Amino acid sequence: MKGVRLMAAAALALASGGGCLYDSEQSLPANIKRIAVPAMKNETSIFQLDTDLTEATRAKFLIDGRLQVVDPDQMPQAELSCGVVQYAKEPAAFDQQTNRVQHWRLRLQVKMLCTDLSTKAVIWREPADVQPVPFETTTEYYEPGNAQGMVAGTEEASRKTLVDEMARRIVRRTIDGW
Repeated sequence: MKGVRLMAAAALALASGGGCLYDSEQSLPANIKRIAVPAMKNETSIFQLDTDLTEATRAKFLIDGRLQVVDPDQMPQAELSCGVVQYAKEPAAFDQQTNRVQHWRLRLQVKMLCTDLSTKAVIWREPADVQPVPFETTTEYYEPGNAQGMVAGTEEASRKTLVDEMARRIVRRTIDGW
């Protein structure tokens, strides 16, 4: 009987949201419905990385549907300014016999600032002042003929995956706060 009560209490706690690991509170004030996402700045040597990430981020906002992306002259209530600060291609594994790279890791870091345009107040920024860790996404790919027998990829295809994932994370950070 005691076990049944305990299970019922646990089920009630989960049903009421007591089992959530994340707070569902939005990071934006409730009055913000329109956001401007200007062209991102590119501090890397990778051509068009800023353009690809800007377009992917705007598309993710459109797919999400909770905020309308507008041009700066269309009276947005908030602005999300972003900059690509690092793109790195790092070796992750080598062939033991030839010492050639067989597995690569791509890393993308951005900085972001979300501003309430009616008050000019900063809503949030990444990296945050209290924890200056870059907002980062990584992906990996394998060289053709790799010793691990993994499906091969290319840097270009993996970069598209990386940009898409970063755009998804930017939108999630903006709307959901994490």
